Parts: sequence; structure tokens; C-alpha cells
Amino acid sequence: MRAKAAGDGVDVYLFLRAASEAAALHQAHAIIDGARAPLQAHGYSTTGPHH
Repeated sequence: MRAKAAGDGVDVYLFLRAASEAAALHQAHAIIDGARAPLQAHGYSTTGPHH
């Protein structure tokens, strides 16, 4: 994982090892879903990927 300051918050980059792209996306969604409630409890939010 890497974090980088952004104009409107922090961009977090996840590096995942998986058998397929679908498996990596599933892992990423699980990580974000698990982090969403604690982040919101501290006044932060999650957004979709930046392209």
C-alpha cells in the first residue's frame, strides 16, 4: 500500500497479488468495504478509483 497527498485528501494505492484481475478486484473491494465504516467514524470518506 502507498499513500500520496492529493488536493482533496489522500490517494491510496493498493498492490495486490491475485490469480486474476477479477480476484484482485474482489480483494480490493473487500479491503475498501472493511475500511469504510472506521474511516467514516473519523470523518473520512472513500471514493472510486481515479483514472
